[in-house]
Amino acid sequence: MRRRCRLCAPPLTAHARARIMTAQIKKPPSFLEGTSLYLAYARQHRPHELLALDGACVGNVVMDASAQIGKGCKLGPDVVIGPGCVVEDGARLARCILLEGSRVGAHAVVLDSILGWRSAVGQWTRLEGVSVLGEDVHVGNELAINGALILPHKFMDTSVTCASHRPSTFAH
Repeated sequence: MRRRCRLCAPPLTAHARARIMTAQIKKPPSFLEGTSLYLAYARQHRPHELLALDGACVGNVVMDASAQIGKGCKLGPDVVIGPGCVVEDGARLARCILLEGSRVGAHAVVLDSILGWRSAVGQWTRLEGVSVLGEDVHVGNELAINGALILPHKFMDTSVTCASHRPSTFAH
């Protein structure tokens, strides 16, 4: 005798929708992906939380009211800028998170990365490849950081390129 299976699902409540949106966040790439998914959700359901799309802002961008953005910056897609952050003139940010008090120097590029509390990226510096700066990390001017996990309270004065997909940890 064969059984006929039928899938029935009642309409989802707000609590059920919130449970569906949860996922385990164990590594920086999944944190960045989760942020991207949330920003896409916010674009559809809470557009007032996102910056208006214009020449400087492309895609989903959330910025605290106390953050300062310089002239000629390009933000987005999928950027979160926390309270007290400063992004100097001509900087480019995409798929990144700046935690409270972070600073991005003039003409710096930050892609697929997370800047910890009170971290600073120097002028003309490139930070990419799922790089993570711990709290109070300072990266000098004109450097390239690719795929590095830099521990808190450090100063980086040399470029770092990690060839593997796994971030390297630096306690310089």
